[in-house]
Amino acid sequence: MFSKGSSMAPVIEARFYGDDPLVLRQLADQARQIMEQDPIHNCVRLDWNDRVLVFRPQIRKDIMQSLGLTRPLINQAILTGTSGLPVGTFRDKNKSLSIIFGLLPEERNKIENLQSLPVWSPSAGRSVTLGSVISGLEMSYEDEVIMRRDRRRVLTVMSDVVLGGNVGEMQERIRAKVEAIPLPLGYRFEWGGEDESQKNAMDGMSVLFMPCLLLMFTI
Repeated sequence: MFSKGSSMAPVIEARFYGDDPLVLRQLADQARQIMEQDPIHNCVRLDWNDRVLVFRPQIRKDIMQSLGLTRPLINQAILTGTSGLPVGTFRDKNKSLSIIFGLLPEERNKIENLQSLPVWSPSAGRSVTLGSVISGLEMSYEDEVIMRRDRRRVLTVMSDVVLGGNVGEMQERIRAKVEAIPLPLGYRFEWGGEDESQKNAMDGMSVLFMPCLLLMFTI
């Protein structure tokens, strides 16, 4: 078997289609565990990033309006207490570094610190604390990147094989186990990677096979 294209492309892909990201992750985790149990697997991974922590402030709209504040100003204050607020760029010859304004690393992402962050109020002409504008902060983990294929959400489990390993043998060992994963209603599964490439190549050859065969008989 000869591979074509970039060597960075995964040789085995298991794709799960559906609407709920949490359900897709559960299905993908089962397939990942199956792949990781194979003796020649290498670098099993998902094409979605890890879930990230998201802050959702519960804003008191009446107080926000009376102080002349806006959501962008409140978001900037929250950035200052979490990942940091980009305020400029430092350039040194051909290198550039972002200038981040924020709290010390050990003081970030703490609700008690966020509540006391100052926010400039245009109406009051002074700074007010962020806690006076928001009633609370909801924290939840969400998917930063959601991939789509044919306009449907899809999560792909990818795996390579160790140097000298046979892709076809690993594919056959895990095929029945992965295909046996129960899928909820509205979800579907398909193989990608080299398995899909081979099927596409065979389909292309089958289209030309009969015309070529008739031409040979005619000659």
